[in-house]
Amino acid sequence: MTTKPGKGHRVLVVGCEPALVKYFAVFLKIFGYQVNIARSFPEASRKAEKHPPDTLLVMELMPGMSGIEIGLRIFHQSQCSVLFTGE
Repeated sequence: MTTKPGKGHRVLVVGCEPALVKYFAVFLKIFGYQVNIARSFPEASRKAEKHPPDTLLVMELMPGMSGIEIGLRIFHQSQCSVLFTGE
């Protein structure tokens, strides 16, 4: 029996586009990742503090604060890997 590649790996997906966020979440779950979703920096920060992610997947275009800024702040909070994606 083989294990899924993402087994036990926590990913926080941050984005304001619901369809795209759902797409990434479903795709990651298929491969065994534990996925949490946030739609804004405050929500992402709370979730990262409560359940520190191993990887942050953040959309570059976000209202109010750029995805890059969100990624840097969560990285300093959680010391996780950060991946950026365009919308």
